[in-house]
Amino acid sequence: MCHRSVMFADAQRCTMSSGQMAAFLGSHVDAAPITQAVGRLKTVRTDGSLIRTARALGICLGD
Repeated sequence: MCHRSVMFADAQRCTMSSGQMAAFLGSHVDAAPITQAVGRLKTVRTDGSLIRTARALGICLGD
């Protein structure tokens, strides 16, 4: 998943307009307005697979 978002961002860097970001939307990576990502709190379950994977990779999440 992470690899796909990096590849998407690299491929889109010249075509994405200002105010756009690479976003994981459902099961795919696509361009989305940054305003969609801000404005409301989004949480992640601390026992979810994304958190377990990040910790297994040695990523510090500040806790």
